[in-house]
Amino acid sequence: MSTHSVGAREQREVAEQRQELPRVPVSNDSQRDVRPGEADAQQVAPIPEHLHTVTPRLVVSGAAEAIEFYGRAFGAEEIGERFTEPGGRVIHAELRLGDSVVMLTDEEGDAAPARAPRPQDGAVSVILATYWKDVDAAWERAIAAGAEVIHPLADHFYGERGGRLRDPYGQQWMLSQRIEDLSHEQIAERAARLG
Repeated sequence: MSTHSVGAREQREVAEQRQELPRVPVSNDSQRDVRPGEADAQQVAPIPEHLHTVTPRLVVSGAAEAIEFYGRAFGAEEIGERFTEPGGRVIHAELRLGDSVVMLTDEEGDAAPARAPRPQDGAVSVILATYWKDVDAAWERAIAAGAEVIHPLADHFYGERGGRLRDPYGQQWMLSQRIEDLSHEQIAERAARLG
């Protein structure tokens, strides 16, 4: 079944459910009736206050352990309530890293539409880019917690010090710190010198 047809079916189901809801007056002076929750929806912020327009959701195998690792490796703090199934599988958790939030969920198995990357094959479709005030300290902390080096921490021609790590759950993390403010022309000139 295509994603489009699933979306259309879900839209029809929501519309049918809304038609079943009773209409109630908004206020005594209102000429329009609304369904429960409709008036409140106009006052709700469409993007939660603690999130940005794009928030990554990592699918991992062993989310509870990954949350602990991210705390040790990156100083991540779990925020809000963790939602789990009765068996303990994490459905939703949020971690604050600096001024950003990363969501986590346990994979559901081989039949699920999203799976955790496999640390042994190394391939991922997303790399999390992070910036630190002291990238050397952040790097050492992540290594001490058990992260594996993919690209060593080094100074780069484009004015940043950075490297890439793989965590025990298969996710890849770029750790960076800007060390120079360079124009596009300066970066291009340095790149040309590299050959």
